[in-house]
Amino acid sequence: MDSTLNMDALSLDTDTQQSLSLEVETPAMISLVLADGTRCEVSRDALRRCNYASAALNLDPNATEIEINFKHQFKFDDKYVDVCITPTLLQKIVEYLNHYEHTDPIEIPKPIRSANLKKVVCEWDADFIDYKKWIDLYTMFIAAHYLEILPLQKLAGAKIASQFKFREHSEILKLMKEEYLLDTSQ
Repeated sequence: MDSTLNMDALSLDTDTQQSLSLEVETPAMISLVLADGTRCEVSRDALRRCNYASAALNLDPNATEIEINFKHQFKFDDKYVDVCITPTLLQKIVEYLNHYEHTDPIEIPKPIRSANLKKVVCEWDADFIDYKKWIDLYTMFIAAHYLEILPLQKLAGAKIASQFKFREHSEILKLMKEEYLLDTSQ
């Protein structure tokens, strides 16, 4: 008995090859959708840094949108503070993902050696994460954690660390409380 395989006998005509190779093309752009209906378009390539989105796309490779329903609550000064991903924050996250679509962010050295973040990370990163209010910075940190964007989470964490570097615990709490009281009194 001849055990050789005749490859010519297995060759398919062009029409059959084309019909077998028809694959559903995956969309290049994905909409990130907040609970309020806000949408931000981002390329599939840029989403590779977002493990939350990657997991959703692994479940449904042909998805054109990914819902983000995130709310977080923490206790500060005996009051509960709600944080969520706002449309502005989502646009900022997409800006970060787009910036690093084709390049890798540099690794942030630990421990943070300076209170000036521009001495620790590249200028674009330092300008990007330069929030004036700690609640905005904290929200970015929590959102990056929820969406599993590790480089962004590390960047936000480095900014938090640089703001608190060389400060006493009581001074940090005082600054946070003053900002919180100003926000809640308006």
